[in-house]
Amino acid sequence: MRFYLIICVLALACSLSACSFHRPSTRTGYPGTQIYQNERPISTPVVDRTEQTISRRIQRTVASVNQSKIETPKIQQQRIPSYLLQYTGFHVSYNEEAKVPNWVAYELTSKEAQSQTWPRDKNFYQDPDCTLCQADYSDYRNSGWTKGHMAPAGDMKWDSLAMHSSCFYTNICPQAARLNNGGWKSLEETCRNWATQYGRIWIACGPIFSDTKNTIGYNEVWVPDYFFKVILLKIGEDYYCGGYIFTNSEQYTRTICTVDEVENITNIDFFPLLEDSIEDVIEANLNKSIFR
Repeated sequence: MRFYLIICVLALACSLSACSFHRPSTRTGYPGTQIYQNERPISTPVVDRTEQTISRRIQRTVASVNQSKIETPKIQQQRIPSYLLQYTGFHVSYNEEAKVPNWVAYELTSKEAQSQTWPRDKNFYQDPDCTLCQADYSDYRNSGWTKGHMAPAGDMKWDSLAMHSSCFYTNICPQAARLNNGGWKSLEETCRNWATQYGRIWIACGPIFSDTKNTIGYNEVWVPDYFFKVILLKIGEDYYCGGYIFTNSEQYTRTICTVDEVENITNIDFFPLLEDSIEDVIEANLNKSIFR
């Protein structure tokens, strides 16, 4: 009997060590993250009943993730691991193999862009309600790469949950320091200006990888070769969209292009809920007086 128990304990230890991800603690200071694989629920979040005041602030449904949001992209390659995570203020297609998002998408309103209600959270966290393997602090330490937000903390100052969630590693990619603090940050500021000017905008962004994988840390977090960001504006009754591609390097370059060109590179369909008669035209053209 004692030998049998030892074997069971060893088997359990091996299964837990398969990923160095720190398993979520029992604390539930923030509502459970909703997780979907291939646009179907794969787990039901458990919310501590002591946090009902917080949990009632968020209305989460399957439709809110994959059906009714204009900014939600659609990955064309089914072989890419994709778990849809719904947070306050943004949603994520998370790639558990890469330990980074495939894309992050959200709507940014004028009120949200101008809000200064909550100070920026300067720390980073694993999502305690997500049971998928995630990066952690040790992966980035002394790696030469900074922690680059996809949904910026600067866009989430309107809500404490949105701010905190933007600092989850499920929203973070390894990013060159000069890009993070330079061109990427500058485009984030431009997006806030557009949201303020036009009332609301829709954003999707994420990493691009080459065939050769570069990783950091024990968890082997994939380092992107490029980053993309696509933005949809509505000015009066007309829609406009444009795309940006940055090289992920200290001597980064920025390319402004059509959304169709970003789709061809990423194999992601952006703004699929637009009527085809509108989507086909605006994604094939670039208004250079706006996107520059």
